[in-house]
Amino acid sequence: MTYKFRGQDEYGEWHYGYLIDVSALNDPNTAYRIYEQLDNGGVYHPVIPETVGMYIGRKDKNGQEIYQGDKIRHHRVITFPDNYHTGEPTGTDLDIERICVVGRMTASGVRYSGTKTVKDYHEDTIIENNTKWRGTLTCLSEFAEVIGTIHDEAKS
Repeated sequence: MTYKFRGQDEYGEWHYGYLIDVSALNDPNTAYRIYEQLDNGGVYHPVIPETVGMYIGRKDKNGQEIYQGDKIRHHRVITFPDNYHTGEPTGTDLDIERICVVGRMTASGVRYSGTKTVKDYHEDTIIENNTKWRGTLTCLSEFAEVIGTIHDEAKS
């Protein structure tokens, strides 16, 4: 796997490529640079250290790459099977929406945390609302959509 990073410069522009640590230069504001490979060479972009995030190797349902620090919306409806004994529908379908922030990578996957809202799909009644939630990113990407980053909020 090739490691890919992104970071935001002081003007708010995102840069994607290799991460270069130049902290030995003793300037904490430019301790990291993103090296962007171009057709005729490359460019080093100084980035704000707090905005650096690694590509987690997955894309959301729209094909957008997911990076650490991304906010994602995970939405799906879970339909429970019919009653095994009677064949009748259970009438229980859950509409689950999670708003999460992609975090650090571990041996078992990528950690993320956020809130979860669960509704009865047919009644549109709330079962859980904004419950704190944590998990490991495994098969999430097919239901996930990147909706921003934690750094977008920091600027507002």
